[in-house]
Amino acid sequence: MTSVVATRVCLAGDALDYLGGHTVCAAIDLPTIVTDIGRSMWSNPAHETLTRELEQFVRDSYPDVTVEPSTLAATCHAPSPGGLGTSSSICIGLLREMLRRCGKDPAAAVRLAYAFEFQRTHGGGADHVSVALGGWLYTLGQATGLPTTIGFRSAADGPPWSVTLIDTGLSKDCGDAIARFRRLQRTGSAALKSYIADLDEISAQVWAAVDDHDLTGVLAGMDSAHALMRDRYELSHPRIERVRDRAKAATGHDFKLTGSGNGGCLVTLHRSDDHAGIRAGLIDAGIEPTTIYHGLIAEGIPDVPATPHAVNVQPLMEETR
Repeated sequence: MTSVVATRVCLAGDALDYLGGHTVCAAIDLPTIVTDIGRSMWSNPAHETLTRELEQFVRDSYPDVTVEPSTLAATCHAPSPGGLGTSSSICIGLLREMLRRCGKDPAAAVRLAYAFEFQRTHGGGADHVSVALGGWLYTLGQATGLPTTIGFRSAADGPPWSVTLIDTGLSKDCGDAIARFRRLQRTGSAALKSYIADLDEISAQVWAAVDDHDLTGVLAGMDSAHALMRDRYELSHPRIERVRDRAKAATGHDFKLTGSGNGGCLVTLHRSDDHAGIRAGLIDAGIEPTTIYHGLIAEGIPDVPATPHAVNVQPLMEETR
């Protein structure tokens, strides 16, 4: 068996999935593919380490089953770490295959992956829900647990747009950002509350534009979200801003940093038949072709029911802050 799990872009509300705010995501078909390589020699030592840790997590979660060491390998088609939810897609893909092997429901991989990652970073679960359901997603975050789904459009029913990404060359590292926001949250920071309220308003505008198939409105909201992230909490970087300015000048499209870890990918949306022109414009502006990625809006995982609340459940493991 092979597990194919989409990645995602965040259009507005980065980090609000654990700060109690609203987040808008779209799943993209730059997937993580998990296969059994059938040998003990691994091509990626980090993936082997992660696999062993996830195996132990499954043992702890299901004391009644035997989890044999596996030879699974994960291949990411999206830049990683790029602010695209690749860590969540890797964990979900690996866990799906482990659960199959020990006779458990692979759909439980979504909540297990969230619980596993929460123990490490205390971050949110919008990534997990987005890649599981696919399509377009509007969620309300929780302090712990998977977010509540407010709006959902499948890839087939949502806007007929595509995604272009630019890998900025700066690796995303969300750990510091999560820790900083959590500290501000614990102290009741008025500035953070204002930031959440302002970003919430942008997320609502972006989702309304997605619902109306209003590309101009979505891009304007993404631009506002990026500016707020950059100016309030310095979640961008001068190098990212230079690439972003060149990309907009070359294409006329607003680009937004996806994720909140001071690095990763810039994203824009466009009509599907515009991708060749956008790519040519970016290359003419001096952006390396190897840093440009294109994707379609992705469908969800086949054996996860495609309903908005299908994965809105608490994880199996007890959570602590």
